[in-house]
Amino acid sequence: MHRFLAVILFGFSFQALAADIPQPLQPWVKWVQYEQEFRTCPFYSHQRSQKKSQHVCAWPGALDLDINAKSGQFKLDWQVYADSWVPLPGGDNTSIIKLLDNNQPATFRYQQRQTSIYLTKGLHQLQGFFQWHKRPEEIRVPNEIALVNLTVEGQSINFPERELGLIWLGEPRGQEKAQTNHITMQVERLISDNSPMFMKIKVYLDVSGAARDEMLGKVLGPQVELVDIQGDLSTRVDSKGNLWAQLRPGDWELTISLRIKGYPEQLTFEPEGKFWPTEEIWSWQSNDALRITQIQSESPIDSTQLLTDKWGRFAHFLMKKDSTFKIIQRSRGMSQDKDRLNLQRQQWLSFEGDKFIFKDKITGYKTSNWRLDMLPGYHLESARSYANDLLVTAVKKDQTGIELRVPNVNLTTTGEAKVSRSDKVSGWDASFDSVSTDLFIPPGRMLLAAPLADKSSG
Repeated sequence: MHRFLAVILFGFSFQALAADIPQPLQPWVKWVQYEQEFRTCPFYSHQRSQKKSQHVCAWPGALDLDINAKSGQFKLDWQVYADSWVPLPGGDNTSIIKLLDNNQPATFRYQQRQTSIYLTKGLHQLQGFFQWHKRPEEIRVPNEIALVNLTVEGQSINFPERELGLIWLGEPRGQEKAQTNHITMQVERLISDNSPMFMKIKVYLDVSGAARDEMLGKVLGPQVELVDIQGDLSTRVDSKGNLWAQLRPGDWELTISLRIKGYPEQLTFEPEGKFWPTEEIWSWQSNDALRITQIQSESPIDSTQLLTDKWGRFAHFLMKKDSTFKIIQRSRGMSQDKDRLNLQRQQWLSFEGDKFIFKDKITGYKTSNWRLDMLPGYHLESARSYANDLLVTAVKKDQTGIELRVPNVNLTTTGEAKVSRSDKVSGWDASFDSVSTDLFIPPGRMLLAAPLADKSSG
């Protein structure tokens, strides 16, 4: 199935800049604008705006398509920002016999299996008519037109079958089920501490019902500005900062990139919109080379609740309506404080002699990141911090670990390691100021040497 994605931003127009042009140069304005009218059109946000192909100079509304046994007609609005050729439905064995533009007869062309009309700047309400001896099984509809309201023989088709630029007009290929319009949204955000700061919003949509244009919620505010939107649906952001999407049934994803202005000390979650959820998961990507920060939020959570797997290594917080995300700056630049950790281990050799079972006591101070992982070959089974159980997770294959929420470390952990792979001092992917191990071996075995130890006794 072909999908058409249009995420657009408005550029500066020649008219807006005209007031800044000196009077002696005013006669040259039309000469400068010659064949450059496209620069007044919206442009794709993730591309450069210098080329005509990167601008959208005509934006379609919903296509109302009414098909009967001997004839058919359509209604379609086009908002045109600069004189343009725009595509129309029909072609091959479904040619248009009459076309009206704002209730006036209009001419059109059929070229390379595509019907199109040349429209001038402004709003155009088009109405076209078809005629045939026998109703065709399909009709061509341009991919630029995302929303289609289809009626066949007086019956509304809520889920038109659309593929390769064609809409099926025959009997439904599958049993159609009547569904009401419904939207379920889940939203996650990643806030990255960079220069400048960035925010990425992941929107997960479950849509049922008819194809339609909906306002999902407000994404822009005084602290952020739009950089880019990518995803499976045609979207736009209006002048009030509201996100609109041309919806159709299915599961969809949108990724919204925002630039955060300055370095705010806190961000507040203020959901707006009929469908926007009242809870989100926010993740924090720190940058110790820029500054050392600490996040204060009411509800830290583990990474297993995330839908966005790539954000699993960061710190995560459950944000509810009107809750605040406080960013506390401890120092600027690279931290002079290194991790200061100490490890005390009790380690037992199994009776089979193939693995060690260990219990670790880790204390000290950690600022470099929020995770503490074991090396491959070591398996972490449980962890407690200040009498609270921690969830053991695996960010990488064969590498288990935990997420820390405070810089002061007081951990008790248990795990096991294969003897053949336990050749590391600690088995942790971290540096320790000191490591001490009490080794217990079963009866009938004798310790001959303690490699890598600075001091051994017993």
